[in-house]
Amino acid sequence: QSELPSPPATTAGTEAAPAFGPVAVRVLSAARHPDADKLTVCQVDVGNVAAPVQVVCGAHNVRPGLLAVFVPAGGSVSLSGEAIEARAVRGVESLGMLCGGGELGLERELPSHVVELNADSANCLGKPFEADWVMPWPPPLNLSAPKPPFADLWARVFDAAEQVEAFG
Repeated sequence: QSELPSPPATTAGTEAAPAFGPVAVRVLSAARHPDADKLTVCQVDVGNVAAPVQVVCGAHNVRPGLLAVFVPAGGSVSLSGEAIEARAVRGVESLGMLCGGGELGLERELPSHVVELNADSANCLGKPFEADWVMPWPPPLNLSAPKPPFADLWARVFDAAEQVEAFG
């Protein structure tokens, strides 16, 4: 685990400096929470921190390799300005939050899902989140992708089934 940098300090009588906001991260590992079936304990690469940062998440789509949006403890969520605190979630320390579309004010929001970023954002780990990094939904269909080896087998099965139905 690693310590995140402290939020910018403010001086009395001045307006607060912008808090740490959402940044691009890569999920390095995702393991079931020891005391909660619907929670996942993740290690994320924030890019600008030496060691992975631990975060507890309830999203269905969190998995190793996922490029996502993270707000560290001491930061705030864009839309609500809600401050994120480091805290224990059912006994496991969480040092921030992986964000869904609702927290970021995005038009497309999938309940119980964190925002997935496109592969181009992999070079931007630890940098402030930009909305154009969000993976399009539904994902674009790649018609030039190679067919799986069993695709021809299924085509033959369906052809045979049609012939049996046609000729009885």
